[in-house]
Amino acid sequence: MQDSSKIYIIPNQLTVAEKSNNLAVVFKNYDDEQMNRNSLDMLKKLIEGGLKLNFLETLVVQLRGREVVKLPDNIKNVFLFGIVPKKISLNINPIRNKMLSIIDKSIIYTDETSIMLNNADKKKAFWTEVTKIYNV
Repeated sequence: MQDSSKIYIIPNQLTVAEKSNNLAVVFKNYDDEQMNRNSLDMLKKLIEGGLKLNFLETLVVQLRGREVVKLPDNIKNVFLFGIVPKKISLNINPIRNKMLSIIDKSIIYTDETSIMLNNADKKKAFWTEVTKIYNV
């Protein structure tokens, strides 16, 4: 997949490009490179096909192990795929597939991309929450 330049593996403050759709997608980095590519393909389809947003304007963060990041303030919507909020510097206990509103951010914590790739029910549960943020 050509969009690998959009993946950030940085344990600090992240920055976004000048042109941003204010969405961050955070997911796990797998040891299996094919799973990483499949995850990125799924996320691109979600963002471009489902949300009708430009994938290149999305902050895509892939985390390994114990890394913790702080998302830029201008990010308004966050999708966490198997990544707990503490990994993005938020001390909250999420409920899977239930949107949380924190200050000016909408956060959805859901299953890992590896699980969602082959499970229509899990995708549907996540998508139901996404539609509460985006009118799609």
